[in-house]
Amino acid sequence: MGYFERIKKLAWLIGVGQSRGVAVGVAMVVRLTHLIQEADSVLMDRLSHRLHWKDPSVTFECHHCKTFFHWNPKSNCAMCGNVVCVDCSEAAKVEGTMVSLRTGDVRYVTVVVDVCVPCYYTSLMTLSTASVANACDDDIKAKLRPERPTFRHLGQSLPLHSIHEHRPPQTPVSRKPPPTSQSMPPRPPKRSFWKR
Repeated sequence: MGYFERIKKLAWLIGVGQSRGVAVGVAMVVRLTHLIQEADSVLMDRLSHRLHWKDPSVTFECHHCKTFFHWNPKSNCAMCGNVVCVDCSEAAKVEGTMVSLRTGDVRYVTVVVDVCVPCYYTSLMTLSTASVANACDDDIKAKLRPERPTFRHLGQSLPLHSIHEHRPPQTPVSRKPPPTSQSMPPRPPKRSFWKR
């Protein structure tokens, strides 16, 4: 089974699982997938093969943030081939033209890859058109949705009486707890073991 067939089967299984109410892993559900369109054939060729990938079994720290892979999962960057942690990788769905080496046909394909953050921002960010959240839970969607900022029109001014209003000085707030109404009697001094 080829790479693209595995991707199609995985996408189908996720779709069937979500439609039947089967729980899908949180990492797969919350992950943002960046949509890259109109990638050239050179970029698609680089993303499609693994000849430039470094061996993850001999790599013990993330190439980008230098954290060790003791418990953290690791993955290869499809662009540069370096081994990075999950926090330093971005999921990207890249659509573009690819030339088949066997037949010479030019076809439009879609590749789902993990790329490291530096490669994403240097190579793929200019081609990025959208970010798709694979979240099915409303709470997760609410967390991913940015809050709407509130703006005030610059032409609106504050009333003059609120600007020049004189306020009496306030006493500073004490951080000490308030005194209790019932005070405890003082403790007797501790006797030393040697004094009797």
